[in-house]
Amino acid sequence: MSESNKVRQVFKSTRHCKKVARELLEGIFVSEILRPSKRLWIVSPWIGDIPIIDNRSGSFWALDVSWAQKRIRLREVLLRIVQNGGVVTMVTRPPENEASVNQKLQRDMDARGLSKSFELIHTDKDLHNKGLLGEDFYLMGSMNFTYNGLEILGETLKLDRHSRRVAEARYAFKTEYTET
Repeated sequence: MSESNKVRQVFKSTRHCKKVARELLEGIFVSEILRPSKRLWIVSPWIGDIPIIDNRSGSFWALDVSWAQKRIRLREVLLRIVQNGGVVTMVTRPPENEASVNQKLQRDMDARGLSKSFELIHTDKDLHNKGLLGEDFYLMGSMNFTYNGLEILGETLKLDRHSRRVAEARYAFKTEYTET
């Protein structure tokens, strides 16, 4: 892959490129379901159970036969990634209530005996970083993983596939958010 093909930027406004941002996330998460990264990092001050995969036509049924013809939400997608052998680390601010997506996801993982493959890290209230980091990509930008971030607000996203910068981000996340 040439150097120019390793970076993609999306400038999403309230009127433009919302579909591009949704499709970018859908493509990344479908790839993670099919071939999970050794560790998938999701870092965002706020994380909502946003729609990730548009399965209304049933075209993604093969990824999980239990999925209905609807928009598949983040919680279901992360659960499928872990069930397929992936490890997910979610870094976010402490939840405001027990109904938060991160608390529900932790309970889902515990109930299925998958808690060893899901790490939920609550960090201080000053968390501002946002990113989605896998084995060979780093999606960064201003967007929180929330409905407002994905659908309403103007946001900038940058998908970087340069191996050196992906490794630098992995090192930074590991150093900043874990003890080992």
